[in-house]
Amino acid sequence: MMIVENENERLAAVDQYQLMGTAAERDFDEITALAAQICGMPIALVTLLGKEKQWFKSHHGTALQETDRDIAFCNHAIQDQNGIMVVTDARQDERFRNNPLVTGDHKIVFYAGVPLVNPEGYALGTLCVLGHGQCELNSSQIIALRTLGRQALMLMEMRLKTRLLEQQNLELARTNAALQEFAKRAVHDLKNPLTSIILNSQALTYRLRDKVEERTLRLAEMNVSSGKELAAMINQLLEEALTANHHS
Repeated sequence: MMIVENENERLAAVDQYQLMGTAAERDFDEITALAAQICGMPIALVTLLGKEKQWFKSHHGTALQETDRDIAFCNHAIQDQNGIMVVTDARQDERFRNNPLVTGDHKIVFYAGVPLVNPEGYALGTLCVLGHGQCELNSSQIIALRTLGRQALMLMEMRLKTRLLEQQNLELARTNAALQEFAKRAVHDLKNPLTSIILNSQALTYRLRDKVEERTLRLAEMNVSSGKELAAMINQLLEEALTANHHS
């Protein structure tokens, strides 16, 4: 089996999209149906190449959902990430003439596939069309196949970004809950000792009244006042933090 350069990184990229083994989706099925119609082929696939299997995210014109990767035409197509691989007659191509997809019941003769290359440069799989007779695609069909391939990749990117956004929202919700719990504990941990300080200072001021100089009494009263101001500041800061956290 041919192995592409940076295969481990490519496999990690395929896994990141978490599409292999997922249910059929109308958006992908519409792309393969249109590709088959434009190219005049009975079969069109959106494929993803794993370590040992080639899996079909969409399979128009065939009941197959996967094949072994070592017989996959697409395993050759992803080697050329900038173009399109066209096999006009697999029976005459030394790479495929003994392939069970060619010699067996499926009788594949024609293949054309464009690699689906993600923004990081890794070929995830292909959009391809297949037929049972020798054929060629004209320039308009090739352009259309490439365009549809880009659309298939855009769908994959949208699903990846949506999933990552959902994960970020979940993590943010967990963080918000943790911040709210921290704020509640902070209220308890800061306000209770401060309240005790204020009450003790008030009691001390009351006891010292008429027993000490006025200057000393003013200092005690200032201690009470400062404690109340600090308590008010703590309440305001906590309220602002909770409000900002709620809006975020």
